[in-house]
Amino acid sequence: MKKLFSLLFLTLCIITISACRCKTDPLAENYLAADVAGIIRIMKVYGENTDQRTYKADIKFEKIYKGKAFKILNVRGLIGNSYSGACEIDVKPGETYLILLNKYNGEYSISSCSPKYRFDMKKEKATAISLGKTFAYLDKNKFKFIGFEFTTCFDELQKGDRSDLSAIKNFSPKNPFAIYKVK
Repeated sequence: MKKLFSLLFLTLCIITISACRCKTDPLAENYLAADVAGIIRIMKVYGENTDQRTYKADIKFEKIYKGKAFKILNVRGLIGNSYSGACEIDVKPGETYLILLNKYNGEYSISSCSPKYRFDMKKEKATAISLGKTFAYLDKNKFKFIGFEFTTCFDELQKGDRSDLSAIKNFSPKNPFAIYKVK
């Protein structure tokens, strides 16, 4: 009995349990569903509410692709002490993100499950231009996409996982963000 208890204890110590499970939609779906899409810079974090485990961040839009700019973002977590198991995120002044958000109860909020991507404007200017073209294409053709299924190609990023695009022979995308029509 003692050995069984020790084995169970050891097994539980080894297994990492995370309560936070995020559903990740492709970029195109996130963009079409979002009220606002843009690249933001975190200017200041403040107003920690330990009971609700939230705080506020003053933001500045570096680039806006869709919707109207706003100045305050609610963040799920505690400043410098977020808990990933509760889908919390820790944002710091100076960081930049591509966000694709919807307004809830009159406010914009992010957590670790929100559609957002770390983004460095200095290093990724070409990607920002590609994003602008991709989003313009989506806006122009959004009614053509009714009934279409979007997918994400992440084969090079995560070698263990494969997207549906892996089945396409000799397919290797040149950009991390793109729209491909497969015939």
